[in-house]
Amino acid sequence: MKKTFVLLGLIAVSLFSQAQNPISTVQILPTYPTADSTQLADMDSEIRGLLAVDLELEIDLSSTSNISKIAAKVGLAEGGSDLFYKEFEYNTVGSFEDGTSYSSDGTTVTLGLGQLEGYGTYHTEVFVIRGDGTKESPTRNILD
Repeated sequence: MKKTFVLLGLIAVSLFSQAQNPISTVQILPTYPTADSTQLADMDSEIRGLLAVDLELEIDLSSTSNISKIAAKVGLAEGGSDLFYKEFEYNTVGSFEDGTSYSSDGTTVTLGLGQLEGYGTYHTEVFVIRGDGTKESPTRNILD
């Protein structure tokens, strides 16, 4: 009887840990067309919004089990995908014809989203798609 409770407890812990979002953090890494960051900081936000920006997302994963894809969205409003949406095959490293890229180093994944133009505030969402097609809750960030 005691072994049964221990076994049930281990199964419950295993299911709980698999159900948790494996994304620890997401950092938005913009590259603006100027080498002088003080120039950019001094610019009016409307002018800064007219610049083209290359976006990368650096994702730290707490777990890599049962990940099929990592999806990224960028929009002008929270939850939007009006500027960008792509599902990247997990661990398919390279640069792709659409201007995006995927690289990884251990549990850190970097997604190159390409160049976005003419907007000042970007809302991003990153989420994991499991092998069975289920989607984890998104991790959201804002680049202003």
